[in-house]
Amino acid sequence: MMLSGPLLMLSRKSLVALVVLMGAASSVSAAGTAVVAGQGEQGSGRMEIAWAGEHMRMDFPAQPGTHIVVRDGQSFAVTHESGRSVVMDMATMGQMAPLFGARLGLPMNRAVSVDGIRPLGESETVAGVRGARYRIDWTDAEGRPRSDTVVLTDDPRVVELTQALRRHVESMQIAVARPISVALRERGQGVLRFADRFEVVSISERVPPAEAFALPAEPMSLFQVMQDLGGWFE
Repeated sequence: MMLSGPLLMLSRKSLVALVVLMGAASSVSAAGTAVVAGQGEQGSGRMEIAWAGEHMRMDFPAQPGTHIVVRDGQSFAVTHESGRSVVMDMATMGQMAPLFGARLGLPMNRAVSVDGIRPLGESETVAGVRGARYRIDWTDAEGRPRSDTVVLTDDPRVVELTQALRRHVESMQIAVARPISVALRERGQGVLRFADRFEVVSISERVPPAEAFALPAEPMSLFQVMQDLGGWFE
């Protein structure tokens, strides 16, 4: 059994876009679906996201047969290869974030502090939802001042989406961009757009079927599949 390209690319394309989106209200109980666009150092892509209560699923149109399921406080990567389904517990991927950062080019711990979030007095409509523009000033790991524009909203659907993404990142124990994540969470709003790296394309209250969150096989740890990846970690 070989676990290769799709799962690794899934990690590379999704994590960078998601790690800054951990700011939202503290409770979620509704359901919905959304399409989001992400732009990272390794390229761009779209994700189809469905959530219901504490469960979430992320599908990647460019990678058919591969998706992420979040349930019971854990994230699982699901891929189908050679007629078999493989489910991997993604917690160990988060614990090995420095290794993945080095191998996949992730910008680990880019932000060391947030110096301020101020309104720009401008509105912007994203995916049919009206939001307000803010400027985030932050300092990177090399002490250089940075700034980004983010569009935030109180729309409950977007707040729920942002919270669902936050649970995925927290389940993987990833500390990338943590100061920005905390600063956004404290505002209790949803993220419609973050600079040119994340944007909600569409969002609805359509309830996904319960089977969308099912796991087709018993979960494996990253260490259980390392031998199938050959010398990738050496």
